[in-house]
Amino acid sequence: MFAAAALVVATLAAYAPALDGGFLWDDDVHVSSNRNLRDAAGLRRIWTDATATPQYYPLTHTSFWLQYHVSGLDTRPYHVVNVLLHALAAWLLWRVLALLEVPGAGLAAAILALHPVEVESVAWITERKNVLSAVLVLGSALAYLTWAYRRDDRGLSRTASLGLPGLAVGLYLAALLAKTVAAVLPAALAIVLAWRRRLRGRDALLLGPMLLAGAAMGQLTAFLERYQVGARGADWAFTPVERVLIAGRAIVFYAGKLLWPVGLSFQYRRWTIDAASAAQYLFPLAVVAAVLGLALAARRIGWGPFVAMAYFGVAILPASGLFDVFPMRFSFVADHFQYLASAGPIALGAAIVWLGAARAAVRARVDPRRVRLAVSVLLVGTLSILTWRQAHAYTDLETLWRHTLAENPDAWLAHYNLGKLLADRGETDEAMAQYREALAAKPDLAEANVNLANALADGGDLDGAIGHYEAALSADPDKPLTHYDLGLALEQTGRVDRAEAQYREAIRLDPGLGGAHNNLAILLYDRGEYRAAARELELAARHGVTPHPDFVRALADRVSDTGVRHPRR
Repeated sequence: MFAAAALVVATLAAYAPALDGGFLWDDDVHVSSNRNLRDAAGLRRIWTDATATPQYYPLTHTSFWLQYHVSGLDTRPYHVVNVLLHALAAWLLWRVLALLEVPGAGLAAAILALHPVEVESVAWITERKNVLSAVLVLGSALAYLTWAYRRDDRGLSRTASLGLPGLAVGLYLAALLAKTVAAVLPAALAIVLAWRRRLRGRDALLLGPMLLAGAAMGQLTAFLERYQVGARGADWAFTPVERVLIAGRAIVFYAGKLLWPVGLSFQYRRWTIDAASAAQYLFPLAVVAAVLGLALAARRIGWGPFVAMAYFGVAILPASGLFDVFPMRFSFVADHFQYLASAGPIALGAAIVWLGAARAAVRARVDPRRVRLAVSVLLVGTLSILTWRQAHAYTDLETLWRHTLAENPDAWLAHYNLGKLLADRGETDEAMAQYREALAAKPDLAEANVNLANALADGGDLDGAIGHYEAALSADPDKPLTHYDLGLALEQTGRVDRAEAQYREAIRLDPGLGGAHNNLAILLYDRGEYRAAARELELAARHGVTPHPDFVRALADRVSDTGVRHPRR
């Protein structure tokens, strides 16, 4: 119990800079602006309507619902719960590894708890789904493996023989409802049981249905990711060969960040994938070589290293680039994608350190316990400092975006969102500079073109604004407000025919856009088409725009002999 308490205290201390942090990117969708958290009807929608939240993770959003009704929108309790769940996940990993008799199980738990690559999953409130699902996955694994071990040792009571499998399945299903990445658990359990020669035919009776349930949830998640979240279009258009290249490089990247956690960033550079480049094939070839090397070396070093990395590969697969996920628009990799998968390499690394320290102690003729303690304190202490430093980046949005840009100056997402923050504060010139940086990195970023165009229009540079509105529509032509804003700029520069075309397109896309109806009515009036102007003005009033009284009277005078119903004032 003392070791578990020490693990919790150390984790809270390392994450102290983030505990008072505010809401970050996407936290509004999940928590601060999520109307489903407000009442019982919202809780019902969380469970019964797959479109009520960005992804169908009802257990995660239920935890947000409960916390909202306890602490409102005070961010500190959300952060504390995330850190405690992370510490619990580390403790459960300890129990699982100890059951499997993996050397250095406690050290592995401490590394997981205090490794800086996990900060994104813990300090970002939105990633509650990661830490919550990890707790449930590891809890399920512990229950299942305990049953498997005691079953084979015949030391299991009848009650436990029924209860432990039921608990394992129940926790697994709950994990799927927290985040679908939990679907990798049945495959991981099969790998581990085969390694320990405890995989039996009866395991198929449980692992098979668990695997099917995970596959079904995975299909739902993939569908929502594509058609609700928006993971489709040019940013996800890759051939099978290109996806293999992405996956190979991603796996190498993740392993590298675990081994050498420097330069961590909220958004990494998005690689340019070129199937004609021979150098890019080195990454998947390196992965294949590592797998074959570990398999061939198994007789000498045992199958443990192979199993650890096989688990890593299975768990990282959903976010490796082989499947479409929305963040691929920004980068092919993200720290939070490897949260659950990282347990494999961490366990392997801890075992290597643990055994290596003991061998070094024997050669030096000193107490192995002292050497292990010294090495562990040095390693964990270093990781704690790095985590504490990384947690500072998650204190508020501006700090997060500026930290991201310090590590990755080409991070267009950071440039764009920092520009929005600065614009909201009235720092227009710096905001425009950030929009321009975002467009330099991603010229087809419609949102940055629109915001830059709005700022230019407000400053009187209508020609500059028109160019950026047109660039935005080239990238995303189905935005009625952008057509309307372009129409305004064109009208103010005397290009009324083009302005009319933009107003009509805006109305076609959104018939309820009252401003476009109103402005079109003015253009039609100026051209002498009074009956058509009156119809547009009536539609403007119907959709919430109050026409200018002088214009209403002037138009009424023009159509008084036509029998057209006058628009209401």
